[in-house]
Amino acid sequence: MVIGDTAAYSAVGGIVFYNSAKTGRAFQGVTISDVDVSGFNNGIEIGGPLAGFHDVAITRAVVHDNREAGLVTYGPPLDSDAPRYANENVSVSSVEAFRNAGDATNAVRNTGSGIILGSVRGGTVAQSSAHDNGWLCKAGEGPAGIWAYDSTGVVIEHNVAYHNLTGSQVDGDGFDLDQNTSDSVLQYNLAYDNAGAGFLLYAAHAGLHNKNNVVRYNVSVGSPSAGGWYGAITVAGQVSGAQVYGNKAVAPETGEQRAPAVRLAGPMSDIVVRDNVLVAGDNGPFIAADGVDSSAFVLQNNDYYGPSGSLGVNPPS
Repeated sequence: MVIGDTAAYSAVGGIVFYNSAKTGRAFQGVTISDVDVSGFNNGIEIGGPLAGFHDVAITRAVVHDNREAGLVTYGPPLDSDAPRYANENVSVSSVEAFRNAGDATNAVRNTGSGIILGSVRGGTVAQSSAHDNGWLCKAGEGPAGIWAYDSTGVVIEHNVAYHNLTGSQVDGDGFDLDQNTSDSVLQYNLAYDNAGAGFLLYAAHAGLHNKNNVVRYNVSVGSPSAGGWYGAITVAGQVSGAQVYGNKAVAPETGEQRAPAVRLAGPMSDIVVRDNVLVAGDNGPFIAADGVDSSAFVLQNNDYYGPSGSLGVNPPS
């Protein structure tokens, strides 16, 4: 058991592997198992400013009551023209991340996530859970239970994310494949009662893309928990080549603005939404699209259920 104090909570990681090599050379072999880490800025953090670590295995870990994240890997900002990933072959399994609150004083970037894979080539998160995180995040970008950014070849499967929150109006999602994530998969996961989307594909900036990702065989219930803009499954921004199929998405029935089962938004392309079970809440749409050209997505063989939900594409609000 590793427990931090007040000073550690604001600035220090609990278990830290930091690569300071100026040559950009990655180090090999990190194993972390059977630990309980709390009271730090990040519970477990792995990476470096130029390079990180290859062959990383984290299993049977509990990371809770930290400020910024339960578990995080990271590296240098990704150059989309010549992508280079700091960490490789990262395996996360049987990890529970909860009550990682977020930093209310940080208005610049997201804090308060459970498990984050950043700058990873080839990674898995499996048989893990993230819950009750993120309620103090006040930034214009929010936290998520389990997510990846600046990564490729990541598989997030057989996990559960619930009651992840945000202190602002954005995110608090269950699962997310975010900025610069490619060729990755969300599958066989359960998301419920999260403040934001149950499952999110998102990329904010032109020229930096979220591409060729798959969301399949997942279940989302009651997310977004208070209704609102997000859908149970949300694809938004500079996203291309996404496949969303075989999921069950149940929109919540609460909130003044009724959330859709699927939300599409922004300048996306080549999005396929097929063979899903989509359940609308009372007075809510099955699918809503904001600022999306109809040629950018395909809806195929979905099943639609709802008391009074309306099938169709809503205009931007």
